[in-house]
Amino acid sequence: MGPLEAMFATFAQTRSDCSTHLEGGDMGLFPRGNMHPDFDNMAFNLSVGAFGEGIVDTDSGCHILFRVA
Repeated sequence: MGPLEAMFATFAQTRSDCSTHLEGGDMGLFPRGNMHPDFDNMAFNLSVGAFGEGIVDTDSGCHILFRVA
């Protein structure tokens, strides 16, 4: 795990109210079209190792994205 991924994991573990906080915010792999369209668009337009620019606001909450794969 690189330093940015470790920072994101720590942030998620301490600040997230999503059940993924137990895994450091790791949602695992998911196919395109499986998430809210705004979330999906940001996730699949990120390069590996990049943070999303801004916050994605969906019906299920606000999200900060960091792509690891």
